[in-house]
Amino acid sequence: MSFATSNLTVGDVGLEGATILDLQQAFTTGALTSETLTRFYLQRIERLNPDLNAVLFVNPSALLDARHSDERRRSGRRLSPLDGIPVLLKDNIATAGMPTTVGSYALLHADPADDAEVVIRLRNAGAVILGKANLDEWAGYRSVDVVSGWSAVGGQIRNPYVLDRDPWGSSGGAAVAVSAHLTTVAIGAKTDGSLMNPAGANGVVAIQPTVGLVSRRGIVPVCPAQDTAGPIARTVTDAAIVLSVIQSGRGAPVDASMVSHPRGLVSGPGSLHAKRIGVWLPRGGGGSLPEAMVAARDQLLEEAVATLEANGATIIRGIDLNVDAAVELSRAVGLVELKAAINRYLGSRTGPCPADLEALIAFNDEHAEREMPLFGQDVFHAAQDMQGDPTDAAWRDQRRAVTDMARMVVDEALRRHHLDAIVAPTNTPSLPPLDRAGIQSARPSAIAGYPAISVPAGLAFGVLPVGLTFFGGPSTEQELLMMARAFEQVTAARRAPTFRPQLQSPAQ
Repeated sequence: MSFATSNLTVGDVGLEGATILDLQQAFTTGALTSETLTRFYLQRIERLNPDLNAVLFVNPSALLDARHSDERRRSGRRLSPLDGIPVLLKDNIATAGMPTTVGSYALLHADPADDAEVVIRLRNAGAVILGKANLDEWAGYRSVDVVSGWSAVGGQIRNPYVLDRDPWGSSGGAAVAVSAHLTTVAIGAKTDGSLMNPAGANGVVAIQPTVGLVSRRGIVPVCPAQDTAGPIARTVTDAAIVLSVIQSGRGAPVDASMVSHPRGLVSGPGSLHAKRIGVWLPRGGGGSLPEAMVAARDQLLEEAVATLEANGATIIRGIDLNVDAAVELSRAVGLVELKAAINRYLGSRTGPCPADLEALIAFNDEHAEREMPLFGQDVFHAAQDMQGDPTDAAWRDQRRAVTDMARMVVDEALRRHHLDAIVAPTNTPSLPPLDRAGIQSARPSAIAGYPAISVPAGLAFGVLPVGLTFFGGPSTEQELLMMARAFEQVTAARRAPTFRPQLQSPAQ
């Protein structure tokens, strides 16, 4: 059985280069139906997921929902550009009638009664909920020694470019599924780098919205000041379309037509003309990277910056974004917030599941062979030992100070250099998951609650994806989308996964 993705077709539509707009055109002409597309993905999941572990559950109603979309289209009642489009959801997003486990067996038999707000918006738009994606268990917040892409329910997610490499987390399953054509688009979620990192490592696009633009209701919380859902797609156009559907909160709404049009692009290379773009090269990130990996990442960044400059952008190098003080200040308040968030969430779940964090810790201890074969729950223990209420004035002030410190760092860089955006490499080329070495270029915008977009920038060693992240001030999604789409258009850097079992060179 071939894993090849570069020449995939369904209903005479080439999927690798097709956007949601192309699929809708095929639906309209009758060249394709939502049912045919949905069936194709379900069959592909059945064949490939045993090797990728990207999908935890499929929706038993997916084909029926697709048929309903086809019926609406035949009667001229298309609901939105997402009508009939298959969407996979990270498994920390509540979905009625399906498990929402966060990768933990503790929640396997406690299905949520209601949809998350994001899911309601997708259903109202006619999207076909395809299923739930694997993730870092508890979004990677159970232990400092978390293995990226692993959950007790789903096992180890595998990077589709090189199967023994890190898929990054915690939205790794969603990013792998999009990249490997197990779905058209997906919804991931982040607290820190959980949207940007897996997008970069798996050769796809992700948008981290301004916190508050997308509702968090029904999404398993970690840190309310930083949590948000966001779209993962193969193109900026598709990511923008999804964001335009799921947005609901404060902030400037995204107009997807600015980066997409049935007859071509409204945006183009000219979207970079006269833009002032700063370049930030973060260092470190936990672990020791081989020099060849660092050199490959830096070379791809240089090529990306040269492309921006060649298309009219003014480049300002040497941007300094040090949020170490904010990270350090957030440690204690983050544990208090985590404990309160998990207690509140578990207390709202119905069915058989732990009542609070203390009971969850006990469950994991009791089922240690299944839940903790690779790493423990030291972060859970540290959070449980914390005393305090994050709604108290002192804790609120501390969280506000953390957010303000990160915002000050980003805002000052933008102001001082009169920047329209800052770019940074999204990720370093992936190592095996246990190595956990890399950079955290998403951290300043994530802590500040600011938007960011990761776009494929190229392949290190010709096989491992590296992304380029664009980020800026609050509610600048529209401007960032225009620049990211222009970069995508002139580089066409995404390449389909190759599903290699491993790389041979130890330097890689």
